[in-house]
Amino acid sequence: MKKILPFILCSLVLYLYLFLFRKITAPVFFGFLIMNWLIILLFISVDKWKMISKRTAMIFIPLIAFSFIWGFIRIYKINSGNIEKYKEWLCNFNDLKNNPSVIHISSHPDFPTDYFSITDNPRNFIINNFISIGQICNTVYYQKKQQFKLGNIMEDILKRSDISFIGTKINSLKEYYLKKYNREIELVDDTVHYQCANVYRVISK
Repeated sequence: MKKILPFILCSLVLYLYLFLFRKITAPVFFGFLIMNWLIILLFISVDKWKMISKRTAMIFIPLIAFSFIWGFIRIYKINSGNIEKYKEWLCNFNDLKNNPSVIHISSHPDFPTDYFSITDNPRNFIINNFISIGQICNTVYYQKKQQFKLGNIMEDILKRSDISFIGTKINSLKEYYLKKYNREIELVDDTVHYQCANVYRVISK
C-alpha cells in the first residue's frame, strides 16, 4: 500500500483535474481510467507471485469493478450517440440528394456532413449541391462558384430561387439586406421537400 499510495493519489488528482477543466475527450479519459486501475492491480498482484491480501482486495476490487462498469456505460452512451448522429446524417444526406436542383448554403458549422459509418464507402455519399461556411474562405468555394454559376452570392440569394440556407436561421440577414440593399426579407421554412434538414429561403417582400 505504501509503495502504490503516491501513484493512487496522483491518479485521483489527475481525474479531478480532467473533470473540472475537461482537457481530454471522454473515450480517452475512460480508457485512461480503466488502464490506471489495471496497472495498480498488476503492481499489487505480481509482487513475488503472491496473491493479494483480503484487505487489499476489499479496497481495490470494488474500485476496479466500478471502473469497468462505468467505462462500459460510457462506451454504450457514446456508441448510442454515434448511431443517432449517423441516422441524422443519413436523413440529411437523403434530403440534399432528393433536391439536386437546389444549392444549399450551410448557415451553421455543426451541420452533419461526415457522420457516415466507418464501414460505408465515402464515394456513395457525395454531395454536389452543398456549400459549407468553412468553404467560403478557401479555394473550394471558388470552384463551386463556377460550378453553380454564382456571382455575388448575397445578391444571388435574392435573385435566384434555387438557393436556400440550411441549418439554424440567421436572423441578422434581415438587418443586413435592409441596410445593404434596402430590401425587407422573410426567412421562410421549406417543410415540404425536406424531412430532417432545416432548410429555409430568403424571400424579398
